Amino acid sequence: MELTIKNTVYQFKAGFGFLREANKRAQADVPGTKQKQDIGLKFLVAGLIDGSAEALLDALDLLNLGMEPRVSKEDLEEYLEDPKTSIDELFKTVLDFLSKSNITRREVTNFMAEVEKKAKEDAEKVTKNP
Repeated sequence: MELTIKNTVYQFKAGFGFLREANKRAQADVPGTKQKQDIGLKFLVAGLIDGSAEALLDALDLLNLGMEPRVSKEDLEEYLEDPKTSIDELFKTVLDFLSKSNITRREVTNFMAEVEKKAKEDAEKVTKNP
């Protein structure tokens, strides 16, 4: 994925570096053990689905890790704040990118399917019990 920010083209990659850094951001207990599992990617994707501008900023920052040139967080913030930036399209682009990358595809598409299933179940409950 590429974005042009302040006349500079930046590359974004959903590789292992991105995955490790994203997952470090949240942990959950593994039932029946004393261990924890890193689950930050799920929280990041949930934020993107919910339309969180902070999640979008974090995702772009993490996706650009290890890339040259490296975009600054300040430039990303300005890019997202710019009225010329279609933030709704950017949310779609990032989610689509994560759902197609070899490293994140399965986890992201499975999580998005779970979210969609839960939304349908909730909608059916509301329809049955108005």
